[in-house]
Amino acid sequence: MATKNRDVILGVGIETSGEAGVQRLAAEVRKLGQEGDPAAAECRALADQLDRLGEQVGAVQAVRSLN
Repeated sequence: MATKNRDVILGVGIETSGEAGVQRLAAEVRKLGQEGDPAAAECRALADQLDRLGEQVGAVQAVRSLN
């Protein structure tokens, strides 16, 4: 019996630095989440995680600047 479900594994490597870079990446991923495809919810969740990561990067940069 054939099914319409298909598992796909996709590896993506992304490198960015600094709080602004992470925020730009989150914004781009958030745009993908607005397109209404089946992966939209996952894109929005990833964008939220990237937002939190960007905040952490900003905090780390602030601590490093104290030295």
